[in-house]
Amino acid sequence: DDFDEWSKSLIETLSKADDATMNISQNVAKSSQSTPQERMETVGSGGLIRDEKSLANCASLHSSQFSELLLNDHYPEGRVTKKDLFAYPNFYAEGTFQLKIVSNRGLAPCQDSLREAIVSLSGHPMGNYEVGDLLWIYPQNHPVQVAAYAKAVGANPFAIIEEVKKAEIATEGNVKSRPYPYPIGLTVSETLQNCVDLGACPSLSLARAILGPNVDYKSAVVEPRRTTLDLLLEPGSNKLSLSDLLFQLPPMRPRYYSIASSPTVHPHEIMIVYRPVKYVTSRGELREGVATSYLSNTVPSFDDDEYGEHKRENIPTIAAGIMRNPAFRLPKDDPLKPIMMIAGGCGIAPFRSFLDERLSLVHSGGKIVGDAYLFFGVRNEDDEVYNTIIEHSLESGALSKAVISHSNSCCGSRFVASDITAHGALVYDLLQRGGNVYLCGGASGLAWTCVEAIKAVIVEHGKMSVEDGEHYFAKLLEEGRYAEDISD
Repeated sequence: DDFDEWSKSLIETLSKADDATMNISQNVAKSSQSTPQERMETVGSGGLIRDEKSLANCASLHSSQFSELLLNDHYPEGRVTKKDLFAYPNFYAEGTFQLKIVSNRGLAPCQDSLREAIVSLSGHPMGNYEVGDLLWIYPQNHPVQVAAYAKAVGANPFAIIEEVKKAEIATEGNVKSRPYPYPIGLTVSETLQNCVDLGACPSLSLARAILGPNVDYKSAVVEPRRTTLDLLLEPGSNKLSLSDLLFQLPPMRPRYYSIASSPTVHPHEIMIVYRPVKYVTSRGELREGVATSYLSNTVPSFDDDEYGEHKRENIPTIAAGIMRNPAFRLPKDDPLKPIMMIAGGCGIAPFRSFLDERLSLVHSGGKIVGDAYLFFGVRNEDDEVYNTIIEHSLESGALSKAVISHSNSCCGSRFVASDITAHGALVYDLLQRGGNVYLCGGASGLAWTCVEAIKAVIVEHGKMSVEDGEHYFAKLLEEGRYAEDISD
């Protein structure tokens, strides 16, 4: 699956770089200017930057090379637990706001269905979003996991990190001090919950520090998808200090979600779509995604009285901001230009916003819009979402054709790529008429297979060679007529 493809590349990268050091970006403003392709490289303060030179020059890291954290075990009376880190101006990327989640619901009857969260923008000067933009969200680790990590390193979860005694290490002949990358004044629990990614796969050097230098990193750590906590709890493993842990775990980075609403229809709120990530490892252990688990638990609730009447509404907040995505826009200058939308699972999100926008043009402005084709892949019939808006769009002319495939159905499997091939004449005609193609979904699965299917359609229906088909597709890219928003 997509994770297996990712893990292969992870093994190769981390095997070459015997280090877990991740630099914290200080240039937070660049985060809001980057493209979706760049966003995984630089995500602002609290994000990661991998510097190949620094990785290559680093040796295995030991306790003596990290700054010592000085803790105060006396929790101040009246101190309020911090639910976020907005009190520390440089922690979140510039443009991050405290936003309310006013709705968070499942979209289909199946237990692991796609979910839709609605985020309120009321009262926030973050500017208008556009169709095709993304929302970044800073997740938090689950409190149970936080408590387990604190116990594993022998730290009092309520102790406050008050001071850092800097350690000096030699790097290429120069003595340099390693600054502590997180806010001072937080408790151990607050730091573990907000600042580091507890669900991340430990680096090669961290795995060696815990299990010894002869650990088989691929078979013992990456393939079974183990966490640092798993290694710390293994009998006979080496123990780490809190300082060792915080300096070697990767910082918590924001996750990016395609916006599923149109600002024309929903000017004061943003919809996002996600699926809670859950899987069982080869060791039989249940794993949950850090971000989607956090979102699943961030649900509005009510305090009821003895008669069942709502007395107080509890609205949770998240740290979030808007990522501009100018390459993924509807053709504003020519609404008659045909478009093709290709989605897999959560990839339906931006196309729901496209349909929102096109419906508003048809109903409010009375405008005529060009042909629009949707190829949408889900697991099975129970996993289908947004049927109402799709049907409404078909009836109104905002959508010309919708082809929905099921990849794991009891009645047989069919994939999006095969539907593109089956409708090859339609696809090629759209391309010949100057249409735009948009794709949103998994990079190594959906994106690769669908791009190959489009190229095959060009070759077959354009009656051209494979080489000419590649040139044709390259021209689509050059002209900005093929856009993708992909991730794994």
